[in-house]
Amino acid sequence: MDNIAAHLADPGRDEDAAQEPEGGEAHRRALWLTRGVLREFAAIEADLAPFLRRPPPPRIRALLLVAAFEIAQRDPEERAPVVHFAVEAAKQTGARGQTGFVNAVLRRLAALPPQPAMERARRCHPDWLVHRWEKAFGAETTGALLLWNQQPPPVYLHVDKSGGDSPGSATAWPGFRRIEGSRDRRGALKLVDQGRAYFQDPLTLHPGDLLDPLPPDTQVLDLCAAPGGKTWDLLRRSPTTPASVVMIDLAGPRFKRMRANAAAWDDPRVRCAAADAAALTPAQLTAQGLPSAYDAVILDVPCSNTGVLRRRPDAKTRLARAGPATLDSVIALQACLLDRALALLRPGGRLVYSTCSIEAEENRAQIDACLRRHPHTRLLRARESFPWTDGHDGGAAFLLTVRKPPNQSA
Repeated sequence: MDNIAAHLADPGRDEDAAQEPEGGEAHRRALWLTRGVLREFAAIEADLAPFLRRPPPPRIRALLLVAAFEIAQRDPEERAPVVHFAVEAAKQTGARGQTGFVNAVLRRLAALPPQPAMERARRCHPDWLVHRWEKAFGAETTGALLLWNQQPPPVYLHVDKSGGDSPGSATAWPGFRRIEGSRDRRGALKLVDQGRAYFQDPLTLHPGDLLDPLPPDTQVLDLCAAPGGKTWDLLRRSPTTPASVVMIDLAGPRFKRMRANAAAWDDPRVRCAAADAAALTPAQLTAQGLPSAYDAVILDVPCSNTGVLRRRPDAKTRLARAGPATLDSVIALQACLLDRALALLRPGGRLVYSTCSIEAEENRAQIDACLRRHPHTRLLRARESFPWTDGHDGGAAFLLTVRKPPNQSA
């Protein structure tokens, strides 16, 4: 119960099962329940709302959320044990005065008929986002996307050329292995600890593929770099190219994880620095003993995450609460980051802008606006991925080049 409550209190935790500490069956079941609640959070809250006259205490609320998720997964004749277990769990929390309440709410919930999968999936997404997708992609494609987002995400391990006999099963993407079960997971973690593999979705190949090949003396700046997957992909392509990579991100837990990852790689080409990419200037880089301009910049911007909702189900709750206005704020931040990144490119340098969003305004339209603001830039290549066509996370990457020095005051 404590594990479940802790996860629900921090829905932004890494969804990758492979990143969790090793645990027994009870631990794995707790993670399955917790992630299930996050995927179906909106529908579960709507299911419970008619039976709650006032908000219950936090631990009882967490218990109701978990039990409601499991009830929705079962046929009506299999639901009674879930109710019984939840009542017993309420007693163990010390909230004996709440057991009757828990029993009454869950028995009513268990009496409801099962919901069709498509109806359930639609209820788990913000209405404004569903309507937006239907307008952009059509009803049939949107329905397929909604169902896709409700499936547990696979765990992919990207293995470098020294990976040897790698754990997991082969996939459609060379170098990627699908990790399933404890044995696979132990082998995968061993390779990651050795710096020979990295947990990431095939979508993350786009920036490296667009930049490849890099000249031997290339200096690369990886902005918004944490936890470091795109730098790792560049490093595994060649032991000598690029010549150096500087990874920049805000100070905090993700930065610490990025620095730990870089230490595992034990590659002298890599340096980590804490800074705000949205306010970064050449002078700030120089003050930290770093180059003030680069041959290549990777800018993986903060975004709406609409291409990775299967992997980041907590983002659905954030999008529902913020509403459509959230896109305006993130688009403005992306534009600011693009302007800053261009100011750090050498003449003739190349910049990769990437997102894990499937929204046109964050992808193609963002790049079009950038080209209008900066006539010295040119779009060379682009890659856009959608779950229903590519079979992995959705997002986009765009390769730009600078034809003359950008306005340093941008």
